[in-house]
Amino acid sequence: MFVVLIIPVLADALKVWNLALNLNPSDGHIMDYCQKWFADPYGTSEAAFTADFVDPEAPSRPINYLAIVRHRAGVPNAVKVWQLKDKDRTLRDWFNEDKTNTFATRGSHIEYQNSTHYPRDPIFGYNGGLIFNVRFSDNGLRIVNEGVIPVVFNVTDDSSAGLGGILTDCSGDNPAPVRSEVSWTREFIPGSNGQPGYFYVMGSDHGAGFPDTNWLVYKSVGDFGSYAIYVSRTLSRFSLKGNLQQNIYDGRWRYVCEFE
Repeated sequence: MFVVLIIPVLADALKVWNLALNLNPSDGHIMDYCQKWFADPYGTSEAAFTADFVDPEAPSRPINYLAIVRHRAGVPNAVKVWQLKDKDRTLRDWFNEDKTNTFATRGSHIEYQNSTHYPRDPIFGYNGGLIFNVRFSDNGLRIVNEGVIPVVFNVTDDSSAGLGGILTDCSGDNPAPVRSEVSWTREFIPGSNGQPGYFYVMGSDHGAGFPDTNWLVYKSVGDFGSYAIYVSRTLSRFSLKGNLQQNIYDGRWRYVCEFE
């Protein structure tokens, strides 16, 4: 086995992406809108690709590019990369609770690879820029792809799709530690794919208001895999080869890109 040792001070020069967050749609922890994304670390590095995880350091570092990688236990099958509008802001700043409906990227993605297509995938099934901390009426989504549907703010639209969702506000008892007790919470909200009128769910991480069976207006789309968010100050190309868990040094998860 060939092992590469990387000196931390050369990280930027070696085109390193830092893992900031991982979302597993069926790990028993619901990372919905009411969770304060990137404010505090969550999970363990050992389970960073098999459960929900927030890195303790990456969210506080200045970034210029953001990548979302869909994978199964670290084996990637899709990636999109966007350039952020403002240089050298941190994820904690982008997702500050006081900043809502932020059109965060310079247009649509600048890199896209996808070996497995799911039409209702809220990130990879549509083209467009990213909007952070989306609030409309009493609904919320932490990340929305502009291409899902035209977003009309301050209007109730329960069919919107994205990551980190809630169909009610976060006041009162909604910040309860046991998220499954909140009926209208969904970690992943799949797109309707031209079939409005249903509440779609993905995986098992959702509130009791969304049953796991296909009945009435609630439909499960199965499990597309986990979604990892990587950040970087420099642009470099991802590869869908190998396993994300093979890229680690200095005690933190990183993706070290090949030289171009």
